[in-house]
This record gives sequence, C-alpha cells and structure tokens, in this order.
Amino acid sequence: MKKEKQKHMALRVFLFVALLPLLGGVNAQEPPVEDGSEKGCIFYAYTSSMNHYFLLQNNSIVFGNNVSIIHNCEYLQVNQNDLFLARSNNSMIISANPGIANYTFITPNQTIDMTIEFYPDRLQWEYDYQRLDFEPNEKFISIDASNHKEVIASIASIIIVWVLCVYVYWRLIESYVNKNFIEEVVN
Repeated sequence: MKKEKQKHMALRVFLFVALLPLLGGVNAQEPPVEDGSEKGCIFYAYTSSMNHYFLLQNNSIVFGNNVSIIHNCEYLQVNQNDLFLARSNNSMIISANPGIANYTFITPNQTIDMTIEFYPDRLQWEYDYQRLDFEPNEKFISIDASNHKEVIASIASIIIVWVLCVYVYWRLIESYVNKNFIEEVVN
C-alpha cells in the first residue's frame, strides 16, 4: 500500500513537470499604435470649493471661482458665451464668475458645448458648521428664554404705543379746547 502511494505521487509529479511547459505564460501586449492623425484626446474640467470638487458637465451647478481643465490634447480652446477665453497645449486654470455661463471646449477632433451655473467659492453650510463647532466662546440661549423675551418685548411695545397715542391725543384735544375757549362775563 505504501508503494502504491509512492507510485501515485511520483506519477503526479511527473505529469506536473511534463505539463508545465504547456501552460502558456501571461503575455502583456502594448496598446495599439496610434497614428498622428487620430490621437486620442481626453479632457475634463472641475471646480473646487474648500475640500469639495465638482466635475463640469452640461447643465450642472458647481461651486468655485476657478475652473481647472486637464487634457492631453494637441490643443484645447475654451470659449465663454461665444467669446474667446483661453487656448493652451497644456492643462490650465481659468477664472469663473458667479452666474450662468455657456462654455465651448474645442479640440482638434471635437467641440463640446456646456451650460454651467457657478456659485461662489465657499460652501455656506460647511463654513457655518465649522464656525459654530470651533468657537467655544459662543453662547446660546434656549428656545423658552427666547420666547419669553419676545413676549416681554411685545407687551412693552404695546404700552409705549398706547402712552404715546394717549399723550398726543390729549395734547391735540387740549389745544383745541384752549383755542376755542370763550368766557362769558356776567355782572
């Protein structure tokens, strides 16, 4: 029995060594060679606000004051609202004003139009959160105290308005009576 196990083991090793050259190695191929006329041109544009990045696409809303354009094209021309804005052989950064703008990206092989709405650089909610989170001297009041102060202010304003109205009317009536005061003298 022991000899049969050794025979089977030897047979397995022999078959493994014999079949090893039949296993093909993994051959990596290089990408196909492109001729100069049809070079692949890829570009993308994004804005950033604090630690947030927004990719530009048609009808998008983004935050930021600058548009970063990364490309591997022979050249890339950017028009804003049908007016020339920039042209470069390398990646570039262009400024963007808040509002809606129509961008046209022109490369040797394609033209892409985009309508984009820009908002200012800072995300307001994140700024407010950080301001509240990191200002330890900030003091808050409870909603009950706020409501109590509101009621007191309302009552005080009602009293002030009533006193002023009564005082003004009293003066007007007194003035009218004093002007038209006639005294009858009897002997």
